[in-house]
Amino acid sequence: MSTKTSTPSIRLTIPVTPEVHAVFTRMSAAFGRPAGRLMGEWLNDHLAAAESVCSLVESARSASSGASSLALLAHAYADQAQSVIDAAKGAGAGDQRADEAGASPAPVSARKAAKKVLTPPVGNTGGKVSGARTPKGSK
Repeated sequence: MSTKTSTPSIRLTIPVTPEVHAVFTRMSAAFGRPAGRLMGEWLNDHLAAAESVCSLVESARSASSGASSLALLAHAYADQAQSVIDAAKGAGAGDQRADEAGASPAPVSARKAAKKVLTPPVGNTGGKVSGARTPKGSK
């Protein structure tokens, strides 16, 4: 903790959780000093971290127009990705549609992947493999 500063203090009323109060009460007993003074010194010691957070938030807010353009770019990429996925799914239905549209048919590996039914891995505890048998004695 830092030593007493020469600048005048500003008194604040700060709501804290019971856990925070309990810790600073323990610190007060350990150091033999008032909990409020220890809290003030703690905040003063961590002023550089608070300043860093303020700078980050302020720069993020001032760059909101840049963020909106990034969001538009992200949506454009998502649309492009969805069109690629749709094209891959459509390739499995038949190459005739691709020929009619004037596009070249998808590679054989893409056609096979589009036809394959995806199932979660066996070790995945969150999903169930469709068509899997359950062991005897379980529901």
